[in-house]
Amino acid sequence: MPWLKDISEIVRFHHRDWKDWNEGLENPLVLSSQIVYLSDQVERLIDRNRYILHQTDDITEAVRKLQKENKVCEKLAAHFIDISKKKLSG
Repeated sequence: MPWLKDISEIVRFHHRDWKDWNEGLENPLVLSSQIVYLSDQVERLIDRNRYILHQTDDITEAVRKLQKENKVCEKLAAHFIDISKKKLSG
């Protein structure tokens, strides 16, 4: 599909663990792929039968685990957790 050509590489690599990248987040492909990877993982964690704000501790703990397992970049996980805290506090 020609209209998806620009994002095809991001989609192709969005399941690649952080430990498998040879480049850092300064590479737009790596950064974009890691963001989509993390977003995909978080989306799968959300229980649609529970209020989302009651799930934040479980979700942030799962993101910490992904970072510890070297599946997602530490810096990206930290930003996600930081932003999550800010949204809770207003």
